[in-house]
Amino acid sequence: GDRELTKTVADKLNGAKLAIENRGTLAINGDVTTYVKLNNYGTINISEDGKLRGTVNNNITNFGTVNNKGEFYNLKNDVEEEAKGWVNTGKVNHFASNAEGATIQLSNIDDEVIIVEGNSGTIYFNTSKDLKISQLAKVEGKRTVGVNKLTVTGGTVNFDDCNNSTVKELTINGTVTLAGWNDFGKTTQYSAYHEFSSVDKASINGTVTFINTGVAGNVVFEKGCAVKFDKKVSDKVKDAKSEFDNVTFINGATVNIASDVTVTMHIIDWNGNNVTNLGTFYVDDPNLDKDYTVISGSDLNRLHQTQQLIAHISL
Repeated sequence: GDRELTKTVADKLNGAKLAIENRGTLAINGDVTTYVKLNNYGTINISEDGKLRGTVNNNITNFGTVNNKGEFYNLKNDVEEEAKGWVNTGKVNHFASNAEGATIQLSNIDDEVIIVEGNSGTIYFNTSKDLKISQLAKVEGKRTVGVNKLTVTGGTVNFDDCNNSTVKELTINGTVTLAGWNDFGKTTQYSAYHEFSSVDKASINGTVTFINTGVAGNVVFEKGCAVKFDKKVSDKVKDAKSEFDNVTFINGATVNIASDVTVTMHIIDWNGNNVTNLGTFYVDDPNLDKDYTVISGSDLNRLHQTQQLIAHISL
């Protein structure tokens, strides 16, 4: 079973010139303050009633895994060669720092996370439930650092009143809807365009519906993806849109654009994909790589750049 670090043992080590190095599994079930250095290369399990406290010298360093259901304070989530710290959050998560290459995985989007020295690593959230996009950037009174790695496997991603600029790595795999809306008076939702505005790479698979939403960045629609661009009829919306920068459709991915929907994808790498286009589909150059088949509806349209005509008048 787990070895346990108790308050009695930790108190006895106060003032000792040594360090605790954990390479196995260490349990924290009570309120424990470690006065000596604690370097974790294994696993630390903090129970719901457990509290692990470091000193103001930030003497707890994690290179392994911390599974927190309770509370911890003054912990450095760090990296050493191939050892990369990973923390699964609990009720209270007080970090001295989160190093580049280290990961904080949010168990719940509203877990309390404080990072004193700022974040250089990954803040990761994996969900199959409905999600408000505003909570990725911050949760008032709980977290000010933004989620930069997101995986969604189900539910609806609600772009409530805002874009998202924190997520750099996006994975969607499942039956997922992404819906853009504004909430006027906090009583009525009105469909409005919003997007992931800072994605470096995105992988999209499953049955995925975009409603007035898009992704700026490099997006791959995987082999099993059936992507639909739709509008909210219940909102009495006349039209909707979706915008993308650089897109690759893997062979097997399909595209369905509903009527009254405008989709703009600037650069596309097609791979024998089928397209149903009952709306309007703009690309920079439809003929650049025409390895696609429109099985229903209209062909793709060239996106024209607006040109300003300057008249030179001779007097």
